[in-house]
Amino acid sequence: MSHVANFYFGWIFYDMLCAILMLIVFRQVKDTQRNLFVGCFIFAFLLLAIFGNSISPDYLNYVEMVDEIASTKDPFVHVEPFYIALIHLIGNNFYLYQTCIYVPAFIGIYYMFTKVRKLEYPILFLLLFVTLVLYSFIVGRSYVFVAMYLLALSLLTDKKYLWAILMLISSFFFHKLSYIGLPLVLLYFLPLRLNWKTISVLGVLFFISLIGIRYLLDNYFWDLFTSLEDVQGKNYLLKTEGANEGGSFWWQIIYTYQKVVKYFFAFIALFFLKRFASLSFFSFDRMMYVIVFWTSVVSLFLYCVDLPDETIASRTFSIGIIPLCYLLSVLPLYISIKQVHRVIFFFICLFYMMFNNAYIVGVSHSSLH
Repeated sequence: MSHVANFYFGWIFYDMLCAILMLIVFRQVKDTQRNLFVGCFIFAFLLLAIFGNSISPDYLNYVEMVDEIASTKDPFVHVEPFYIALIHLIGNNFYLYQTCIYVPAFIGIYYMFTKVRKLEYPILFLLLFVTLVLYSFIVGRSYVFVAMYLLALSLLTDKKYLWAILMLISSFFFHKLSYIGLPLVLLYFLPLRLNWKTISVLGVLFFISLIGIRYLLDNYFWDLFTSLEDVQGKNYLLKTEGANEGGSFWWQIIYTYQKVVKYFFAFIALFFLKRFASLSFFSFDRMMYVIVFWTSVVSLFLYCVDLPDETIASRTFSIGIIPLCYLLSVLPLYISIKQVHRVIFFFICLFYMMFNNAYIVGVSHSSLH
């Protein structure tokens, strides 16, 4: 399939999935049909990830990367050794490479939300997934780590401890995001009682830590970062020429809107479902809640630190975005949703997907010509 044909297939398929879910979001699915319904849509997401991946801006870079690794014994690329070994094994076959990494990832997502916990509102979950997650999921490797990481924590709540630990250890090899994700696991098992006292203490610690980190960065660490000439990903830590190029005013509007929507949804879920924080440590609902809570807090802290590149902060938040979809999909079970709230939610999602389309058409399509 040519690059241009791949792009149009992915773009049309993505829009079809969005449109279908927007049209049926307020309908219910019978219990006997639930797993089949979720499975069909996750299979459709998988097809998009494998065969429509050129809607992502990094598509051509990944095609070239697969070609370089397959044709070079010891390539100097930024990807993890696992992917290098996989490509050496399967050869220069981009679609087979996509299949090998995305099939396990989407199987993990399917298992989480049909076996570990039955969704009461599967259409709402799928709409949120296609709105907030799907486009980012197919862009690169980080969500392969996220899928395995979340599956491991879900297995932990299902008391499959050995599999959970093995999965967590294995997730380390799938993306450097594990350097943040794995230490966060320790926070998930801290007692969390969300009252004004707890929030006040966390707020004070947040600002004291922020002042301390900013002082250390400004007075000690910038010179250290500058000396890391051979470290992959150093642009995440220091100001480099061109670090902010390509960020036109229009794209800044898109990025800001999407960031505000994610934090707004996180606040709504955390506020109205705070009872989940008091559940058993090995409750699936509590696990999803604390993942959203801590990834939101840590990512917000990283944004406030004001690194020149916001990738670390945004990727930290991405660890909790699938659990956030879950929390929002169970929210109607716990609070009364008025019609005006449904309409507002509908238009928030609609604009979010329209902005995704603007990015797809404006950036990815232009990169093909």
